[in-house]
Amino acid sequence: MRIDKLTTKSQEALQQAQLLAEKRSHQAIDVEHLLFALLGQKEGVPEPLALRARVVHFKFTYFLSRRARAISLSGRSSGPPPVL
Repeated sequence: MRIDKLTTKSQEALQQAQLLAEKRSHQAIDVEHLLFALLGQKEGVPEPLALRARVVHFKFTYFLSRRARAISLSGRSSGPPPVL
């Protein structure tokens, strides 16, 4: 994948996801890292989309942090996330 072809916001999200994975001593960037990074962006697209879909932000970020913790305990993702 050519990172330089991504939008600035996408590049920033990937960098933040990488930092999150490194901070938790994960060997790879997973979906949860990227979603967490995207939701943390100021003026990003995912947060307004989540609001329109009536996703409660704090519950979703709590869910993502629990998934990331599960990755650190098992070393990998434990399958697809449950439907919220």
